[in-house]
Amino acid sequence: MSKLLTPAEVAEMLSIAPITLYQMVHYGRIPAVKISARCLRFRAEDIQKWIAEKTHGVNPRPMARVKGGKRGRPRKNTAEKARVDAIVEQARQDHHA
Repeated sequence: MSKLLTPAEVAEMLSIAPITLYQMVHYGRIPAVKISARCLRFRAEDIQKWIAEKTHGVNPRPMARVKGGKRGRPRKNTAEKARVDAIVEQARQDHHA
């Protein structure tokens, strides 16, 4: 059985903010283990494998074109943005608890 890592440990390992990690988990972009409703962990071997896959891969989702031919992030609808904002706020509260 591999060691389970906390979100803080994985965020530090990846040099990203914990909130970014929570968003990645929410969108299924990184493997995670949900221990309970408020407890998230990561298998060290899954994270190492994920990093190896990302190291050799290419970004499958290029930036979307927006007004004026500029490149940027795809736009989200208002309901989805509100849902993501609620998840982000919950993650912040969990992180500071």
